[in-house]
Amino acid sequence: MKLNKIVFLLFCLIIAGCKNDPLSSNDNLRMLVGKVVDQYGNPVSNVDVHYIFTISGNTNNKFDNSVKPFLKIEKTCPSTIINFTIPEKAKVTLKILRWYTRELIATLVDDTLNSGTYAVNTSSVKMTNGLYILQLAIDTMTIEKVMVVVDLDVSTLIQTTPLTRSNSKGFFELPYELLGIGIPIVSSGVDGNSDTMWVSNTIEVILYKQGYDVTSQSVSICPNIGMQATFILRKQ
Repeated sequence: MKLNKIVFLLFCLIIAGCKNDPLSSNDNLRMLVGKVVDQYGNPVSNVDVHYIFTISGNTNNKFDNSVKPFLKIEKTCPSTIINFTIPEKAKVTLKILRWYTRELIATLVDDTLNSGTYAVNTSSVKMTNGLYILQLAIDTMTIEKVMVVVDLDVSTLIQTTPLTRSNSKGFFELPYELLGIGIPIVSSGVDGNSDTMWVSNTIEVILYKQGYDVTSQSVSICPNIGMQATFILRKQ
């Protein structure tokens, strides 16, 4: 099956290179190490960790209507439709993977399909903010696109699967590569033009655990230097 025979239409997606290697000891130096404590200084374990970020580009943050730089999930628009066309009967899988670690988040399609155009709804996948890989495999050929999920509604965000959770001592680690910080993202418009964008270095870390108030704390990151921060989670 030839690549040029396949029309792969993705709404609100960006194109970027994918990193295949898992986290390495060298990469661990470029990460945010957080410690979660309650108002009395006691470590809090099993806390969901999310983040809110913005994307900047070389067009002063103003994107042309033909460029769809990220998949945006809001309470008023909780899903995105992914369309793809196959020219002949084939084994098809469509998966969502975590950016950088390539952890499997969801399998949307895993079936033998006849030729035609298909639409897949992502509403059942509760993705938190961040970068993901959308992987379409048709027989032996694989196509990958990178998508960015952005949801500024905290009440919706805390209902999704978190990036990570604090351990028994209250610590968590967020590698910058996992956050998308310091990685150029190239978006592609329907008119063939492209634009380079970046995840902001200043993020809002969102912490959630039942029985505690939701905590939001701004963190400014230097992309080349690891950092540590303490977060206070107050009991209700």
